[in-house]
Amino acid sequence: MTSTELLLGGFVFATSFVSTLFGAVLGVGAVLIIVPVLYFVAPLLGFTLDFREISNLTTFSVVAATLRSITIYRGVGLIRGDVTRPLVIPGFLCAALGSFVAGHVSAGVIQVFFASASLVGAIIALLPYPKHLDDSERDLNVRPVLYASCASVVGFVGGLAGAGGGFVLIPLLLNVLRLPTRIALGTAAVSGLVIATTSFLGRVAFVHIDWYLTIAIGLGAFSGSSVGTKIQLSLPTAVLRRAIVCVVAISALRMLIHVG
Repeated sequence: MTSTELLLGGFVFATSFVSTLFGAVLGVGAVLIIVPVLYFVAPLLGFTLDFREISNLTTFSVVAATLRSITIYRGVGLIRGDVTRPLVIPGFLCAALGSFVAGHVSAGVIQVFFASASLVGAIIALLPYPKHLDDSERDLNVRPVLYASCASVVGFVGGLAGAGGGFVLIPLLLNVLRLPTRIALGTAAVSGLVIATTSFLGRVAFVHIDWYLTIAIGLGAFSGSSVGTKIQLSLPTAVLRRAIVCVVAISALRMLIHVG
């Protein structure tokens, strides 16, 4: 292994750790932070990664991060089975389809799709959210069919873009399905794990995986999620909702400006 490869692995690990820490703290996940850093900053340091390679890496980072965050959310009762169960099968099937498509389109198509989906998520996140809905203890009007429909869309997005789809699912859960903020974040973690795992396995089957960088990004994501999720639980939910809008919108606009 060359010194350049070692440095790239260290850069990927550090990027994953810091991005996942801040992504978990803000409740938006890390993909919207990792992708711009790897795409825009890495070339300035002499490392070249195209968008397909980046999406392969971020897929596994979501697997590692959500595994850790789910254990923390479960410990404080924020994983609701009646909400998460309808998401699993549609998310799995559509993520598999998206992953298959990702193996047959160009890196540019994946980039445009990621940026466009992020922008849609930001627009949805701008919808008003009544303060009285943000009570994790309140009774929920569970709508399995609607949950499954959202999971289908987000699963395809995540499978193609190489993410867990939280940048679209969290705004949907909050501003369309009207779930409490922390329940939405716990639900998105479960859905993200299903979608990202499916997407990653699809990439293993259909595209080349750099296992050295994959392990580096996974270790960074797992450790960053451990710290960030615990900090996030101490923050006011109103702050988290504003952060979701800002991070999703900034990332989407930056990617759209640099498409191509």
